[in-house]
Amino acid sequence: MPGLDRGRCFQLALLLLIVPAQYFLTQWKPTTSSQRSVEIERLLTGLHTWHGKFTNPNWWKQRGQNAWNTMSDFLNHFEKYGEKIVYGDSRKDDLDDDPDGESPAYEVLKFRESNGFFGGSTEKRSPRPRHVKFRIGQVVRHKRLGYRGVIVGWDLTAKAPAQWLSDNIPRDQIHYRNQPNYMLLVHSLDKQSFTTAYITQELLQGVQHVKVQHPQVDEYFTAYDGSRFLARSWLKKIYPHDQ
Repeated sequence: MPGLDRGRCFQLALLLLIVPAQYFLTQWKPTTSSQRSVEIERLLTGLHTWHGKFTNPNWWKQRGQNAWNTMSDFLNHFEKYGEKIVYGDSRKDDLDDDPDGESPAYEVLKFRESNGFFGGSTEKRSPRPRHVKFRIGQVVRHKRLGYRGVIVGWDLTAKAPAQWLSDNIPRDQIHYRNQPNYMLLVHSLDKQSFTTAYITQELLQGVQHVKVQHPQVDEYFTAYDGSRFLARSWLKKIYPHDQ
């Protein structure tokens, strides 16, 4: 029996495909003889074109070159940007040593600094007065409303727009304005309608072993050590005596 070369294998495969192809055409295409002939001719033309590509070394060479180019582009992109993708937040300590634009939270503080409202001033809190009870990174609870939050800023006295003070600290509670006030990121599990709060010291109490969940926590802190959050470098520069 003569050996089967590539051409004869293709012819055999073509013959084996004719019967199921004809059955398919009779089931799904118009059933007249002339129409079936046209469809069979189209099928054979397609198979011939496919055979020409499949047995053409240049076609395979081009396919291989395209695949290699795609892989090379990916490797070059990964080499350039991959470290940021893989290590992500672990690089933030390097970035936040430069507070001029690397930290979104710092950018917010700089925007608010013009008025210094809601603990937003970037002025260094030094020295730290003894009557300031709570610290940056400490988790506290509102004594009356029960929600918890982590402290991201404080003022020696309430600093907010006059209308806000009028709406939130009535004149019969004016002493609230004259004591330390704290900016909080509110724990998302406490399901409040607000995500931040500016609260007077008298209404807060410290809590232990609560890891506050909030979308902005990572912008202010590097980690939670089981009792408090550890401030990033830029935040330590503003509150050097709070850690």
